[in-house]
Amino acid sequence: MQAILRGEDKSKLRAAEMLERKTEYVAQKATEKVQYLQGQLQNVTRQKKQIVKENTMLLGKLDELAKAVQQREAIKKTDKNASAAAQEVERGGIKKKVIGGGGKIQENVV
Repeated sequence: MQAILRGEDKSKLRAAEMLERKTEYVAQKATEKVQYLQGQLQNVTRQKKQIVKENTMLLGKLDELAKAVQQREAIKKTDKNASAAAQEVERGGIKKKVIGGGGKIQENVV
């Protein structure tokens, strides 16, 4: 090592300089790669946040639509019950007689 420092062995000096340049190059490339990967991580994190936000919005819409469907079903059920009760009131509780079994209903039954 002292021979290298004194400059006596130039081939070893060149080899040492080469190794030094190589380590600097590797360190520079490693730093660049770390910066690139950090940028990629930031991009992926941003995309994840956007997707989570979109999913939350879609879940809200899903809940809203499910409530709307339940309300419609409740209205239909109420309408069916109300119309059946109204028909019973209109008829006075008397069923119309079937004529001849062909599906015709006698109109004026007393």
